[in-house]
Amino acid sequence: MSDTKSMAAILVGFDKPVGATQTVRVLNNTFYGGYRCLILDGNADAYDIRNNLFCRTIGYEPVSVKLSSLTGLAMDNNLFYATDPARCVYYNGYRTLAAWQSVSGQDANSCWADPLLTNVGVGAPSTWDITPTSSSPALGAGFDLSAYFTTDMDGNVRSVPWDLGAVDVP
Repeated sequence: MSDTKSMAAILVGFDKPVGATQTVRVLNNTFYGGYRCLILDGNADAYDIRNNLFCRTIGYEPVSVKLSSLTGLAMDNNLFYATDPARCVYYNGYRTLAAWQSVSGQDANSCWADPLLTNVGVGAPSTWDITPTSSSPALGAGFDLSAYFTTDMDGNVRSVPWDLGAVDVP
């Protein structure tokens, strides 16, 4: 899934139930804007959330986890960033990244940092360039997901180590 040129979010199981025999994968996306980036709800067997950039430009958390159990959740190699580092993930209360890692056992290889994207937030979203700059912490921080796909949103073959987000920097 990729929603890279708008301020939309992915709502999993929020208004339509997710079946218990499904696996939900949110892999190598770039989320940027004023809305929550990802809301997880429902009762899928597995949630695989890796290699994403979650950047929120106003208050509140980039990710909200409303699952009754974290069994089956795999979140890692993500980059979180917002105006308030105390609100990285909402899970039974607001959590910093360190608190989320501690209470959930998730995102061990994730970080809280400005992704340093080329050009976002100025002008219409259709004019933004979500390519990480050469000094971005997203470079080389991803997990190899070639079992699922091998190209970025522009159709370029991803190089190892993988970059976080929708665009791979060669």
